[in-house]
Amino acid sequence: MKQALMIIGFAVSLHAMGAAADDAAPRCSLTLIPPSPVSDQITLSIHAALRNDEPRPKNYVVKIYMDEERESALLHQETRSLPAGSAGGVYFRRSTRGWAGDHQIILRVEDGERIDRAVQKIKVYSGKDRSIGLIDGAWSGFYMWGNEGLLWNEELIKMTDANWRELMLAMQEIGMNIIVVQEMFRNAEYVDAHDMGQSGYRGKSFYPSHYSAGRMEIASADPLETILTVADERRMHVFVPVGLYAWFDYSEGSLQWHKNVATELWQRYGRHPSFYGWYVSEEIHGWLSPEEKDEAVIRRHHKEIVHFFKEFRRHVRALAPDKPVMLASNSHHVPRAAAVYPKLLAHLDILCPFGFHRMPPDDVSGEEAAGLLQRLCDDAGMHLWMDLEVFLFGQHGELYPRPINGLISDLQRFPNFEKILCFQFSGLFNAPWMSRKPGGEATVQLFRDYKTYYDRKKQELDSRVSVPAADSPLYKDASQPVPARVQDLMQAMTLAEKIELVSGRGFASKRNVRLGIPEIVMTDGPLGPNARGRASNYSSCLNMAATWDDSLVQRLGAAMGQETRVLGRNMLLGPCINIARVPQGGRTFEGFGEDPWLVSRMAVAYIQGVQSQRVIACAKHFAVNNQEWNRGEVDITVAEDALREIYLAAFKAAVQEADVWSVMSAYNKFRGDYCSASRYLLTDVLKQEWGFDGFVVSDWGGVHHTVQTVQAGLDLEMPDGQYLGEALSHAVQRGEVAMELIDEQVRRLLTVIFKAGLFDESVASYGGLADTEERRRLACETAKKSMVLLKNESQVLPLDLATIRSLAVIGPNADEARLYGGGSGYLPAHYAVSPLQGIREKVGDRVSVTFVKGGRLQRLSLPAISSDLLHPPAGSWGDKGLLGEYFNNRDLEGEPILTRIDKQIDFNWEAASPAPGAVAADQFSVRWSGSFVAPGSGVYELGVLSDNGCRLYLDGRLVIDSWIIDKASSLRSIYVDVEKNRIYPIRLEFFENVGTCEAHLGLAYYGQGNEVEQAEAAAKAADVAVVCAGLNETMEGEGNDRESLALSKEQVQLILAVAAANPRTIVVLNNATPILMNEWADAVPAILEAFYPGQEGGRALADILFGDVNPSGKLPLSFPARVEDSPVYATYPGVRESADYKEGLLVGYRHFDRKGIEPQFPFGHGLSYTRFSYDALSIHPTKIGRQDTALITLRVKNSGAVYGEEVVQLYVQNRQAKPDRPVKELKGFMRVPLQAGEEKTVGFKLASAALSVYEVKSRQWVIQPGSYSVLIASSSRDIRLQGAMQIYQK
Repeated sequence: MKQALMIIGFAVSLHAMGAAADDAAPRCSLTLIPPSPVSDQITLSIHAALRNDEPRPKNYVVKIYMDEERESALLHQETRSLPAGSAGGVYFRRSTRGWAGDHQIILRVEDGERIDRAVQKIKVYSGKDRSIGLIDGAWSGFYMWGNEGLLWNEELIKMTDANWRELMLAMQEIGMNIIVVQEMFRNAEYVDAHDMGQSGYRGKSFYPSHYSAGRMEIASADPLETILTVADERRMHVFVPVGLYAWFDYSEGSLQWHKNVATELWQRYGRHPSFYGWYVSEEIHGWLSPEEKDEAVIRRHHKEIVHFFKEFRRHVRALAPDKPVMLASNSHHVPRAAAVYPKLLAHLDILCPFGFHRMPPDDVSGEEAAGLLQRLCDDAGMHLWMDLEVFLFGQHGELYPRPINGLISDLQRFPNFEKILCFQFSGLFNAPWMSRKPGGEATVQLFRDYKTYYDRKKQELDSRVSVPAADSPLYKDASQPVPARVQDLMQAMTLAEKIELVSGRGFASKRNVRLGIPEIVMTDGPLGPNARGRASNYSSCLNMAATWDDSLVQRLGAAMGQETRVLGRNMLLGPCINIARVPQGGRTFEGFGEDPWLVSRMAVAYIQGVQSQRVIACAKHFAVNNQEWNRGEVDITVAEDALREIYLAAFKAAVQEADVWSVMSAYNKFRGDYCSASRYLLTDVLKQEWGFDGFVVSDWGGVHHTVQTVQAGLDLEMPDGQYLGEALSHAVQRGEVAMELIDEQVRRLLTVIFKAGLFDESVASYGGLADTEERRRLACETAKKSMVLLKNESQVLPLDLATIRSLAVIGPNADEARLYGGGSGYLPAHYAVSPLQGIREKVGDRVSVTFVKGGRLQRLSLPAISSDLLHPPAGSWGDKGLLGEYFNNRDLEGEPILTRIDKQIDFNWEAASPAPGAVAADQFSVRWSGSFVAPGSGVYELGVLSDNGCRLYLDGRLVIDSWIIDKASSLRSIYVDVEKNRIYPIRLEFFENVGTCEAHLGLAYYGQGNEVEQAEAAAKAADVAVVCAGLNETMEGEGNDRESLALSKEQVQLILAVAAANPRTIVVLNNATPILMNEWADAVPAILEAFYPGQEGGRALADILFGDVNPSGKLPLSFPARVEDSPVYATYPGVRESADYKEGLLVGYRHFDRKGIEPQFPFGHGLSYTRFSYDALSIHPTKIGRQDTALITLRVKNSGAVYGEEVVQLYVQNRQAKPDRPVKELKGFMRVPLQAGEEKTVGFKLASAALSVYEVKSRQWVIQPGSYSVLIASSSRDIRLQGAMQIYQK
């Protein structure tokens, strides 16, 4: 009979790769989860496996298409690097919405020498449910444990190879194309043991195994070989079992046994294309433990099962990267383990629970359990299938066929399962024509009954596989060009729908259900997606820039894009490409440094990577958002040439080179107008001059007008429609805003939605694995490449493990993994390795490691001050708390609208009012006053955590002044020395602008100050001391420029004391903004700048300290020796309302060069453990016209004894430059890996257009003819080679 179209065109299995000598790598295979047929309401996981069988590492370009190999059909693209003899996987997910019909997924793998392909076909049915309402496959066992197989075991053991072939043909006759083999070992000696470690496994196997006590006596010599062979012929899919079919054993002994068996099974059967995945047949209760009451035992079991699957999947992915891992679980009492499931599901691909029709009386309903499991699986980005029980229990525990009505009822009750497998086929279903029928005639009747249902349901499904109806709107036809789709959709929209689209809701645009317009669902960046809490933290963006490796940054962007989709988002708010003008700038960690060329190259790479995953990148903050001090109000004045050459250059590259799909306007003003309402920036420059075709989104709460904002060219207001909602509708009706402007906003938004392919999918179906081995490796690579060796006197580094016996690790950042600055750019990692952990892992028991904190940095938050310590002013009612006076304005003006006693200042109002009906939700202020009683004597940290402005007065003195609009939520704190029981007058003032809102007044004991002495003693006793110093997110971040560039006096004291105690002291720094080192740099022989190196930072640091990795990072910004040397010393922060960029073009190293000032460490600086020599500079031709390009080549040699990577930097000097122009400017760079003694030729193409400057008078870019110096450098101050070229008038 005609069967449902199943996956065909299987790729050669990885195990078979390299079998023929002339069959060179790469090889590839492709797996779709779930396999065909599927509903158009699911998310399809696409797993590709690659293997490099060659004796050298190789890079592969992996492209995955739908139906044909053309750019518009590209689903996914990435580049993978594989070491020699290794395998790797590519994993991503796509919604099947809009896919109804027959398709093929094409994998294309290219390595520059050959192309390999794998193809899988898939049928997609249209519908409203994830399930297609059929049983897609079944378990089949060779013998059933206990009495459950009483009715069929004797027949099962007599099944010959021919009988197993019949069984599989019978399965296909009723549409079951997935077979789950129940077990490969007989577990009679293992049942209910729960712990392999008790006696080890001594059972028998159903195949020739090294891990069994013998063979089960069955008729088939190798039934699994037979099943796989038939499945190969019939295009079926086989889950191969790894386990004993026991009930819950995830001990360490069991894990090792499963790994051994998996390896044996793959080596024996991996050649079969039908080997679909792994089934771990240790079944479990829904609460993930066999224990019901002992909570300690339950917690141990929870920990064991998570560890088991984490390690097991890691093992089998090394064998076969594309094969999924499935677990079957009981559905009972799932809520008891709801907190554990996310940890477990992170290491599974498929969960297939059973027992929904027989829930215990004290449990939730089957539907509720299914719903909970679905939410858990969706959040984890993995697949939920169902194990449908087609049996009932008899008097003695035997299984017999369940009536067909029960099966159909379950198929209709549970439509949310992607695939439905039944337990089991052998012994419960038998076709009438089969020669052997285990289980008897009742099984034949069940087969007949289900076949009747199947035939009818299959006919119904086939009617749903069709192309869109002839009268379907053009905009729903994906084959049509984007402009045509946009125009067709806009014609269908009402004015109200258009206005609804141009303002958001929280972190998403608004969905249009009537027309099917999807949400743009956003997440903060730019370090990576932080919308769901933890994600892969590769490093700060400043670290990325410090790698000077734009190919790495493109890979990072692609990885961030992938994980953004995994977390259910399709727009990443990054990159941040504002120039690091101000050394104190709080958001320096979010950007790429001080040079427009370097920032541009990083920006283009980042955007191309993110958008390659069909995720919208957002270049921010447009424009001249270069300080956090009063960022919401400050008005920027800057000369036009500096604006164009320094501050807009990266945005122009983002638009014209990377085709960025969105740009975010900045909070600040520019030449009198808010950036969100600057027609010059948004329309004249961005859209008209540069040709930007995406949309402009406001920063959160960054819109202040309605008419001016729309006329200026802003397209989407976030986080709500305060100005571009109802107010915009009224403005259109009054004729103040032309309809053409609304249409232009809508056109831009729809254009991006269609270009990104968002229209035919739903973020509800996104998902996948967030914390993957590939992303961990990428984080480690980034950390290693980004750390900068600033100083290394007497080659104190690298450390020699063979000679060091003791190591003191000291400092407030030693046992903390510092990952980011403060504010919206924060990115908590899945895990994080601190310097201390990384060092201890590296040295093991070979070196004695002593850790001393040596003091603390300011905390991230403080416990709220108890009401027992707060008292309102005399005459107030109540004796505990502070008097709160609330005003419906931002400036504490007039009479308070509300006065009350607040017991504690510990509020998180989110977007609500502090007092609904009295106080507004936005634009309000509060003054809290009274007195504070010191709880003890000593040093305390006192602080305010708030978003938006705050001022704190203690004992009549202003001690915290942060009256800043749109400040991100962060802590401002001070250290105060107080006397126990003394009463101190206290006053806290606070205002809220718009959006979410919180205010907390906190206090914590600091100590008595003996930490330095402890550190000094530890250093004196050690061979080497490592001091981990610097900053954390309370000290720099969004809304929080640094008050001083120096380390805290406590840290300076610590470094000097340790250096005096141990001459082999190494300082490791965590920071983004430059740190002044003149107080202590001469006292230490080595300084390593780590910045914020991400989740793998501690391991990368240890590798560098001990020489396993040669440091190769270069500074992306200058470090001044004195704050007075800063280019903006005279102008920052300026007056409150304005900032004048009087330094013009002389930003960063340009200033140091022109003024003849020696920086502490120059832009581009970074030392190595080896030496690099440069020679053979060639410039050809030496004379070029204004449309020409010169080829610049040179040789670089690694003259040292160890492998290293050098960043060759190209600077150009206009010899006719005026005094207000830079002495030289960066125009190229290249990262060059070199083995010891190796040399390479490096080439740059320098177009004369790259030397153009902006002429203010003519308002155009010009190329000045004349003589130019070509400078080849290792840093901006380390010029190695110099040549000359001419540009002539043409």
